Order: sequence, then C-alpha cells, then structure tokens
Amino acid sequence: MQFPFVRNGVKSGEFRVIATLPMTTVMFSTSTKIEVRQGNEVSQMGIGVHHPIFHPTVQNPPEAATVGLETVSQLIDHISQKFLSYRNSKRPTHGKCSVVLYGPYQNKEIARGVAHTMNMRFEYTDASKLIKDYPDDSVAAVDELFTGRGPCVLFIDRFDNVAPEVGRGYSCITDVIAAKLKLTLDEPMENLVFIIAGARWRSFVEPGIHSRVSDVLFCGPQEEQQEWDSVGTCLRRLMTLPYKGEHSRWRTPSVVLYGWNSSQMWNVASSFAACRSLKLVRAEASHLLRLYNRVGHAAVADLFLRATCERPALLFIDSFDTVGDHAMINELCVHLDNMDRQVHVFVAVRWWQLMNPQLLEAGRLDKQVFCGTATTKVLWDYVGNQLLQHQQSRGP
Repeated sequence: MQFPFVRNGVKSGEFRVIATLPMTTVMFSTSTKIEVRQGNEVSQMGIGVHHPIFHPTVQNPPEAATVGLETVSQLIDHISQKFLSYRNSKRPTHGKCSVVLYGPYQNKEIARGVAHTMNMRFEYTDASKLIKDYPDDSVAAVDELFTGRGPCVLFIDRFDNVAPEVGRGYSCITDVIAAKLKLTLDEPMENLVFIIAGARWRSFVEPGIHSRVSDVLFCGPQEEQQEWDSVGTCLRRLMTLPYKGEHSRWRTPSVVLYGWNSSQMWNVASSFAACRSLKLVRAEASHLLRLYNRVGHAAVADLFLRATCERPALLFIDSFDTVGDHAMINELCVHLDNMDRQVHVFVAVRWWQLMNPQLLEAGRLDKQVFCGTATTKVLWDYVGNQLLQHQQSRGP
C-alpha cells in the first residue's frame, strides 16, 4: 500500500506500507515494513514482527490522580515559556512546539493551563481515535488531526496507545501511526499548533517520537519520578521480551507487584490498564478467600470468568499476601495455566519471596516488578530474603 507524502501542499514522495493484515481471520500478521520514497531515495521508518493480537478495543481510562498546585504551576510556567519562545521566533518548528507529558496524574489540566496562559484555544483528542481497521484510514486520521487547525494548544491524550510493541504488538496499525507521526513532526506546520502529548510512562512512547519533540516532562513531584520511571521500564521490558511459557505464542506474562505502598501498586495497575486499553477487574484477596470458604472452587472460577468476559482485561488481585498457603492456591494455579490470551493478571504483595512456590512457576506469576526506587529495592529484597529464611527455618 502507498499514500502520497505531501509537503506544503505539494506531493514530494510516497509513504509505503508493506505488510499482511489479517484483520478478520486467525492468520498471522507476519511483518510490517514502512518506507518513505522521495525521488530515488528510499528510507525505512520501521519494521516489526507481530503475533496475532489485534489492535486493542478502546476502553474508558480510569480517572487520574491530581497533583499539588505548586507542581502544576511549575509545569505550566515551564511549558508556556518554552512555547512562547518559539511563537515569538521565526524559526521552523520541526517538532519543537511539542512536549510529552507523562505520569500518573491529571495531565489534561496542565495542558489546559498552558493554553490559558498563552491566551490560545485549547483542543483535546484521544490517541485511540487514530487506531483504525486499515492503515490508510489511520494515515488519514493523523493527517486530519494536524491539518486545517488554526493556532491552538492541542492535547493528545493516551499517547502511549499508539506505540509499536517490539515483537508483541496488537497489530501493524500502531507501526503505521507511529511512522506517520514521525514524518509529521519532522515537517514544519503551516499553522502554529502547540502539541502536548499525554502518556502514562515515557518508556511506553515510541523512542523515535522522543527524539522529535522539544521536551519530555514528568507530571508530578520530582521525588516520585525515579520510582515511576523504574516501574515503567520494568513493565515495558516484561511486555516486549519473548515469553517462554508453554503457550508462548498466545500469552503475555502475569506480574507480581510488590512493595510497601498498596495504593501505589493499584495506581500502577490502573495506569497500565489505561495505556493498554484493558478493562480493569479488581478483587480483594481476603474477600476471595471468604467466598472460597463458602462456595469452594466456584469463587475462583467466577473471578476468572468475569475477567474473560471483559477481555481484553487486566485482573488485579490486591493484598495477595493473605492467601498464604491456603488450599485455594491449587485452584488459582489451574486457572493461571489455562487463562485466556487476552487476560493479564497482576497481584499486589509486600514480599514476593513469601508467596507459595507453585504460584511462581514459569507461565504463572513468574515476573516481579518492585513499586519503588532502585535503591529501596535492594533493601526491600534483602528483608524479603531474610523473612523467607526465617520462615523456612521454622519448618511447616
């Protein structure tokens, strides 16, 4: 497939997509190769190999938390000054009027504050609207997003929805969108449009986008940035590394979130669900235990059935420490081994070392992400290992 590449209203090349697109079949999407041809020169914008996981069903994201007024004011001032310097100069924009604003907090209000400070019109859109069934529709959606607008501050929410997944993408559509966005940011815009892209984690945004924007800023207190970046990097690595379980072609890893702050783990789970367009299903382990003691294995079966009915979904089980070595573990292992390919499972504990070894076997809850800083992780893991040794020394 090929589309005209237009610069200042004049066709200057071709935007070509080479791929197989089994949107309505169970065939594999073997590869996606994206090239731009200008005259006799051909440049490659991206290539990827994909498993048969189609583009995500768009879900409504959970409400984001709010950040302190002092941090909000600092961010608005910083972005406004950066944008004003480019508005007052006559230099080509080339992506210089764009910022990626990431974090767990409400970044839409930051963008609205920037527009108010600069006395410009504020416009809002969701990046999920760019995900269409066919590449040409997605390319047209990107063109429509940036053309025909007067001077304004444009906020693109959920920007990490259009990041290509290396080797584990939902479909090649995200590759096409990311490549088109790179081309758009490389070109000066006819009208001065200041772009603020909202994302949950910077590591989930396509690296080629990072190099084309003016700045990448954390929306939140500085003391929380290192912790948030560390969690995002771990999640990104887990989602992109090849899965080595029995059903590696279909499954994505389930994750143990551990640390001292249960609200932070819930925030991580809800943010991950939002940026991956997953329906969030939450359960308390203590409540699940009470149900299991009353009705038996049907309690666990009903929970996984509820998550399966909402797929693509993220099942989050909070306070998982309370399960201990309860007989319910056998039932949990059965469902983890036979889970639907579009269901992720995140559990929250204090120390993963104290979990039953059956749950930590390959293909089950075999990945761990610490919700804290790298320095704290070393100390926290040390305490967990010491508690495990003490527990083993006491015997059954």
